[in-house]
Amino acid sequence: MHAVAYDEVAGPTGLLFAKLVPLADDYVGRGFFVSLKGTVWTRGTEDYGHNGVVKLLRDGTLIVALSDVPALRRDDVAQSRALGDLLEATLSSP
Repeated sequence: MHAVAYDEVAGPTGLLFAKLVPLADDYVGRGFFVSLKGTVWTRGTEDYGHNGVVKLLRDGTLIVALSDVPALRRDDVAQSRALGDLLEATLSSP
């Protein structure tokens, strides 16, 4: 993070958050996702699925959701992602 914060990364740091591939509800970049609302987020992955989500909201709010609980059903999102989405919706509502 220090290298990104102090612009010591080889190349412009803005490329990390570029909207490269459109998905149904966001874009995929280089290691990050960018939602249609402008939230930049990423996730950590373990052998059984991801266990952490970090989201940076447009207003500068940082959300970190960690869990070792896998998705309840095969096609569901992991609990950490569901919690991150719930926190984002709650913090973003008027």
